[in-house]
Amino acid sequence: MTKLLPTEFLRDRGYEALLVLSAFGALSLRPTLRHAVELDTRIGKALSRRADLRQLQSRGLVEEAACKGGAILRLTELGRIALAGGRDPQQAWSRPWDGQWRLLTFDLPRRETQARARFWRWLRRNHFGRLQGSVWIHPDPLPEIESLAREMGFDPGLMVVFTGQVEGTRKPAEMVAGAWNLDAANESYRTYTSFALRVRKQLRKGPLQKDRMKEVLQEDRKRWWDAVRRDPLLPRELLPAGYGGMEAWKVRQALHGALAPPAGSG
Repeated sequence: MTKLLPTEFLRDRGYEALLVLSAFGALSLRPTLRHAVELDTRIGKALSRRADLRQLQSRGLVEEAACKGGAILRLTELGRIALAGGRDPQQAWSRPWDGQWRLLTFDLPRRETQARARFWRWLRRNHFGRLQGSVWIHPDPLPEIESLAREMGFDPGLMVVFTGQVEGTRKPAEMVAGAWNLDAANESYRTYTSFALRVRKQLRKGPLQKDRMKEVLQEDRKRWWDAVRRDPLLPRELLPAGYGGMEAWKVRQALHGALAPPAGSG
């Protein structure tokens, strides 16, 4: 299953610093003292709270890297995943699928309200698809069922997992369409793409002012997360025709690149 980033890592006040560091990351490819100072200055212009950067460092989202004459801040792998919305889309899309579906079914007593709620959240957080009622599917191997059940606080005998291929004429694309609502994700991806293209158009007229930069960073976060949280990020071979996630991801990378100023600019 795709590794998820804990929710608390996605709610730092200094999240915008991740975007700034990503946008201006090209400077770190030329690690001179001048560029280190320039990057630090630009981060200061986009963010008024230096404490936010210290918080990000303490959480392992950014780090100092040595460079000639000093150090420069850069995203860690954890920070890069946080910037992507808690999961790495490219890694998720490119993971291999073994052709096997994991079908999970359970029968929790209605009186087990808390256990049912915890399990439901776990299913949603791990982007299971719901075929019907208490029948859910996932394309990846699942954790050991007995341990999972105990963690959720219910009898392992109340949950069963089947692994295998679907017999008959039902194709993987039909399984995906029946289990996940990708229309909602695609609509959010279209909304994000429209936003990003508007900002790109504005950037052609000149760099963004401080207040506008903060608005863009905040809106980038909100609109991208609104899309990616709806998306199970299935392996590439399971993605249906018309899926908009990959194109939106390319647009987002282009936006972040456009936000970066030319090296040596003031």
